[in-house]
Amino acid sequence: MEQDNALNTAQAEQVVKTAVPYSEEEQTRAYHKKSKWRIICVVSLMAACVELLLSYQGGYVTTGMIVSVGLGAIFTIYFCFLVKEKLPVYYDENRICVYTDGLFEMNIPGLAFNNNNWGKILKAVRIWAVTLILAYPVTGYIESLIFTGLWLDITDLILALSLCPGGLFIPVYIVGKKYE
Repeated sequence: MEQDNALNTAQAEQVVKTAVPYSEEEQTRAYHKKSKWRIICVVSLMAACVELLLSYQGGYVTTGMIVSVGLGAIFTIYFCFLVKEKLPVYYDENRICVYTDGLFEMNIPGLAFNNNNWGKILKAVRIWAVTLILAYPVTGYIESLIFTGLWLDITDLILALSLCPGGLFIPVYIVGKKYE
């Protein structure tokens, strides 16, 4: 820093007082906490595997089904086992629209993440992920009974787009705004 921009003693002390609580704050992951969601996650993943196997044996597996169930499985595992249950303090002190944790990043413009809405957001994402991996093979099977050929591809794309991004971000936004 240039000498003109150097912090005075009071400013430096304030920076240290602010930084120390952030570094000392304990971040607990979902697997540290006893939760019904871990059991729900494991049972729903096993059920989804059975559904996919039955769909495959019946010849009803679509690309949208594989991608959606795979994406749902990743989200289910992350949000039931690996996610941080509490946000750092600076989320409560600032209006932050992005949650980042390693490779995972959730950016919802217009929604500020904080500890008031984080638990509700986690619940919404968990419900979405478990519902997606359990319901998509069933709806895909029904869809394949009704439609064939190009219509099946079109309806599969519509189903995948409405259940995946729409089914996730709309409830998260609504719940997050309500408890913001």
